[in-house]
Formats: sequence, C-alpha cells, structure tokens
Amino acid sequence: MKKHLAPLLLIILFITTVSCEKEIVYETKSTHYTTSDINICATQPCPDIDIEIITFSSPETVKDIANKWILDKTTSTLYNASKVPDLSITEAIDLYINESQISYPETTELSDAHEIQIETALSYGTNNLLSIVHYTYQFSGGASGYDTVSYLNLNPQNGELLSKEALFTEDFYAFAKAYFTKEYPQQEHLFNVLTFNENLQEIGFTEDGVILNYAEVDALYSENMVVTIPWNEAESYLTF
Repeated sequence: MKKHLAPLLLIILFITTVSCEKEIVYETKSTHYTTSDINICATQPCPDIDIEIITFSSPETVKDIANKWILDKTTSTLYNASKVPDLSITEAIDLYINESQISYPETTELSDAHEIQIETALSYGTNNLLSIVHYTYQFSGGASGYDTVSYLNLNPQNGELLSKEALFTEDFYAFAKAYFTKEYPQQEHLFNVLTFNENLQEIGFTEDGVILNYAEVDALYSENMVVTIPWNEAESYLTF
C-alpha cells in the first residue's frame, strides 16, 4: 500500500490544482469618440480626435483594475499630465480641445492641426495572463508626431499585477539582451547588462509572442527599440 500512496497523492493534488483554476471568459465593449461627436466642433476648428476605448465586464477578478488603468491612461494622455483629477473621457477631451486652441489660436493655420489617436485593446488573454495594450499617437505641431505604447499585465485568476520578476526567470534578461543585439547590431553598446532590466520600458504579449520595448532611462534622447520574441523561443523563460 505504501508504494502506491505517494503517486496517488500526486494525482489527487494535480486534480485539485486543475479544478481550482478558474476558466476565464473575457467580455469587453468598445466606445468610440471622434471629432464629429463633439458639439462645439460643429461651429469651430477642432483637433482631429479618434479614440477607441474598451471596457471590461468580465472577468470579475480584473475588470475594475483593467478599466481604471485604461481610463487613467486615457485621461492623463488627454490632460497631458501624469496625475490628473478624476475625469471622464469626455471631460478630458474637452480639456484637450481647450488646450489645443490655446496653443494654436483660431487665427493661425494650426488652429485645428492638433491630432490625437488613442486605441486600447485586449492584446492577449488566457487563463493565466491578461495583457492590455494602450496605443497613442499625437501631433502637436512641428515636423512630425510621436507615438507611445503601454501594456498592463495581470493574473486573471486573482487580479494581481504581473511585474517583470513575476513573468520571467532570471535567465530571461541575458536571452533578451542577445535578441536585441541580433535585431539592432549597431546599437549593441547600449544594451548594458547592469541596466538592461531597468531599460525595458514596456513588456506586452500578443498571439505572436513577447513584445519588449527598450529605451535608456537616463538618456537625453533615446530611440525606442522594439522586438517581438516568438512564443516557441521565449517559453522556457516564462514563469506562467
């Protein structure tokens, strides 16, 4: 009997663990905001606005955290500040329009030249990982606009924020450094092993694999470098 007890306990433990893992169902709805939806823009020049926001209704474990992150990211982008008062998206849009008109009065050719595009999406979702992407493109005059991408990674089982340390093994950073060096050989000198982890600005996930965005934190000017590591190459360094 003793010979069979340990394997039996392992089987019971495995069944219990599997049965305790929730089957995650993601449900979202999308809301679209454009310049044509704003009343004051019918009678005066306005920036070009195109914003698409998703709102989670499921799962319960992450919907409030995810929705707040999306709202805060969007309003802070429109308000042009890292910390903003509690605003709805429509209130933040009104402030953005007002700011653009102050910057470029109606008498100038740039009165309606401001442009902003914001898009949020469920980038990747499984029973173990939810990755949300927030993309922004802005033009505020000058030669060209600029874009930014941010990711939020959550454990959908319990709603916990997944940090770099929670996502990857310790060996991952040496592997990622080699991957960046292969993709950007002329910038190899930038990939300092001691600061590589810190300079990974954004980490996200898609059906194609792991998205890494690298930029030097203390540099006056630093090009954002992005790689996508396929799942089959990254999987041995993942903790989930």
